[in-house]
Amino acid sequence: MLHVTNHSNAVNIAHDQANKLMENIKAKAATTRGTPDQFISSTTLSITVDVRAALGDTEVLKHTLDCQEVKHYPKNSPKSISPQKQLQ
Repeated sequence: MLHVTNHSNAVNIAHDQANKLMENIKAKAATTRGTPDQFISSTTLSITVDVRAALGDTEVLKHTLDCQEVKHYPKNSPKSISPQKQLQ
């Protein structure tokens, strides 16, 4: 016997949208200056509750963005060293 149930793929849609948003947030963090809080709040201001839930915990998002920033601005790179430290 075959059972057919009606179900929606809303969960998958929310996860897909969350993944796209996270990629946008990462790109913004890699190319502009700001805090993780600023990137998260500006991006999540007008999204649905389902997508916000699919993004996950805010602290995890902040950690991800911190890692993204370190990837693009490593501690020992000339861009991240202050001019006083470069002279030493």
